[in-house]
Amino acid sequence: MEKVSVIIPTYNRSRQVVEAVKSVLAQSWQALEVIVIDDGSTDDTESALAPYLGRIRYVQKPNGGVSSARNRGIHEARGEKVAFLDSDDTWDPDKLRKQMECMARTGSKVCFCVSADESREAIDDLRIMDSGLEMGGERYYPPDDCRMFKFPRHPFLQSMVADRNALMKTGGFDESLRVAEDTRLIYQLILAHGYSVVNEILVGVCRDREGPGLSDTMDPESAFIRFQCYI
Repeated sequence: MEKVSVIIPTYNRSRQVVEAVKSVLAQSWQALEVIVIDDGSTDDTESALAPYLGRIRYVQKPNGGVSSARNRGIHEARGEKVAFLDSDDTWDPDKLRKQMECMARTGSKVCFCVSADESREAIDDLRIMDSGLEMGGERYYPPDDCRMFKFPRHPFLQSMVADRNALMKTGGFDESLRVAEDTRLIYQLILAHGYSVVNEILVGVCRDREGPGLSDTMDPESAFIRFQCYI
């Protein structure tokens, strides 16, 4: 059974990160390691996670942004597969199992599932990219399949499981980017390896945030960089 390294970057989200960690520890796929990268939090994150030490690896680093936090997690990872979870989001208990089984059946190196907000409304385009894919179904799309580029939103990073070696070959997240770092990495992966899909809501994304996240920004320069990454 392959191990999945789950990387959770966090910054000043002591209450939310505990729920994220609990949703990973509750996974039915038990061959995993949980790596929380604390990107210079000034709140009580360390004490909030203290009861879980031994079941998770807690790494503290100076504040450097979400890309540097995720890259540190990749460096720390020891699993054959890698998955990412934002510290205010959660997973369905069968998320990793269903994706790992899909990857084994299809031979894919990258796998996505459907993400939903608090109302359980899907917030990505996975379910409309392939009208022939039934609910709960799975499918592999080769690198020359361009359907993902015809829709305004790519899958959420929180829904992705990727082969660690494939991830390493991309060079990781571009730390010069304040936004769209996930866009660039996801497109690099699928253009090189294709991807598979589990057509089921397995990720809960929090829209009602108590404070800004590691990659939240509204300035025009960052918006332009995001546009360039999509192009």
